[in-house]
Amino acid sequence: MDLIKNLFKGKIKLIFKKPPNTDILIFDDTSFEDLKFFIEKKNYFLLPTRQDRIKIIYINLKFFINFVKLFMFQQNKRGLFLTAYFVSIIETIKPKVVVSHIDNSIKYSDVSFFLKDKFKFLTIQNASRYDALINHLNFEKNLKDKLDNYKLFIQNYCCLGQWEIDCYTNLKHQVDHFHKIGSIRKSNFFRYLEREEKKLNPNLF
Repeated sequence: MDLIKNLFKGKIKLIFKKPPNTDILIFDDTSFEDLKFFIEKKNYFLLPTRQDRIKIIYINLKFFINFVKLFMFQQNKRGLFLTAYFVSIIETIKPKVVVSHIDNSIKYSDVSFFLKDKFKFLTIQNASRYDALINHLNFEKNLKDKLDNYKLFIQNYCCLGQWEIDCYTNLKHQVDHFHKIGSIRKSNFFRYLEREEKKLNPNLF
């Protein structure tokens, strides 16, 4: 595991205390720019989740308790350390809502399913999700194994439109609530134009 290697190489700093309490926890920092208007002037904690981007690990008692619980709970032990760590961070911070723009993340799905009765999770669609349909078709043709046909759990899915609702329902992904919001990047674009007092040429666009 790259995370363990980086830890032994001294690339990751261990902090033996709990992280700060915030109202919002951003799960995965790679799409932070897309969320900047959404969270500005709000109290948030940015949680890197890619192994090559994790520079700090908070160690506390909750982590060890969660690791034991998850070890007994999870059938798939792959990536158990990271799942336990993310669950521990969320339970320690106790945010009002966990937000992620990485909607097709299996790790995020695992964490949100484990904590679905304790916290609110808001998942914002990042891109067109034709990959979900392609993966399913490849699985049916025996080109993918069972793990690659993983069914996501999403508590609140802020999706582009009806296509995603029909697709995820037909593929039997577990989505508690769909919310059709359109594209957050398009919204950011018009917010930018408004702030910069720029106007589009209707004959050009």
